[in-house]
Amino acid sequence: MELDPETERPKLARVGEEILYFDEVEKERAQNLVGEDSIRFVAQYTDKWIRDQVIIQKAKEELQEEALNVENQLRDYEKSLIIYAYEKELIKKKLDTLVSNDAIIQYYEEHLENFKLQDYIVKVFYLKVSKEVPKLEEVKVWYKLKNDEDAEKLLSYAPLHGVNYYYDEQKWVYFEDVLKVVPLTDINKSSFIRNKRKVTFQEGEFVYFLNIMDYRLKDAVSPISLEKEKIKSIILNIRGNELKKKIRQELYNEANRKQIIETF
Repeated sequence: MELDPETERPKLARVGEEILYFDEVEKERAQNLVGEDSIRFVAQYTDKWIRDQVIIQKAKEELQEEALNVENQLRDYEKSLIIYAYEKELIKKKLDTLVSNDAIIQYYEEHLENFKLQDYIVKVFYLKVSKEVPKLEEVKVWYKLKNDEDAEKLLSYAPLHGVNYYYDEQKWVYFEDVLKVVPLTDINKSSFIRNKRKVTFQEGEFVYFLNIMDYRLKDAVSPISLEKEKIKSIILNIRGNELKKKIRQELYNEANRKQIIETF
């Protein structure tokens, strides 16, 4: 390495008037890099610095002055980052994250127009089993869920013999997700769902059972049970924005009381 006669600092590279000094690279090198790893790091860092400088210096030659004036942009960006980090920390400490069920219901009822379904949803039972499983004929009766006893038998049978199954009479799921596991083809979704179809069929080595117990059509109002988490996030976001405004106003008022603000 050659020493800079003016600074007596070891030089690694030069592009035009810009010089990369060894001590600048040393600041970036991890302490545990030694031997060949250290040499490789210095070489890679130097190569990247040279390539960046080539582009930067060419840009300075050819770009117009306004395009090169990034200082204001950097200052604005720095201010935004500082404000964001400070407000994020305050919100983490001060935001009330408990959202009551009453608050969720109230928001839902006041904004029903925002909760239109984008697809069909259903309450459903489905089961996929090998065609060799026992009691297949009984399952063809049970899956229709005509009484509580049928449900109890299925909930005992499905975990033991099902390749895949789902049953929750309270929970809504998207019909499109059901079709990913129950390979129905060439159906009119709306007509199929409206008729609350109960179907069983064999495909290859497997037998499928599907019972649609309830449904909501696309463009209908989405049930609140499907929207609870989304509403909770919306409410917390609103609270966060209100808290930001409150914090900014309180800081402004405090600065006024301390008489550290002047306008000219």
